[in-house]
Amino acid sequence: MTHTPCRPSGPTQTGRPAGNTRGRRAGLALLPLAVTGLLAGCSLFDPKTDPQAGSNLVPRVTLKGDEIVIQPEVLRYRKSEGPVTITWRLDARSGVTLADPAVVIEDPRRKPLAPEPALAKLCPKGYDSPEGVFSCGRGERAGDYQCKYANAKPGCYKYTMRLMIDGKLKELDPPIIGFMD
Repeated sequence: MTHTPCRPSGPTQTGRPAGNTRGRRAGLALLPLAVTGLLAGCSLFDPKTDPQAGSNLVPRVTLKGDEIVIQPEVLRYRKSEGPVTITWRLDARSGVTLADPAVVIEDPRRKPLAPEPALAKLCPKGYDSPEGVFSCGRGERAGDYQCKYANAKPGCYKYTMRLMIDGKLKELDPPIIGFMD
């Protein structure tokens, strides 16, 4: 009687003996966990999924000394993105809160607004009126302030971020830019 092995004992297509597959099976069993961990690790650095990174959808508001810092500084959107909700997220810090309102979209029809020299190429016609383009209010979290941006036509908008720091109002005026595709 001839003995027939359950698995081939000769070399496989990889050139390794097929007799010892236990280690390979254990490695393959861990593969889904490794892939999941890798994907989760990548999402930690994706600005669309990580609000701490600061993105166009979730700009991060911090203080450096007593100066307001917004990351990214200039918010840019393409028409193909459609309507977006911008959520400014304030890093928790003792004595710092959002003012009411925390974000004011400036209207050049009420007072003349000229873009800073660094933005003159991006906003050659100056700033546009936000009327009918933005709807703003407090977010769900204590440190969040949201604006729904229609993003239907190109334009440059100037907004003012307003914080209360130890009871005193502090402001910063960066732009929002909507581009045609």
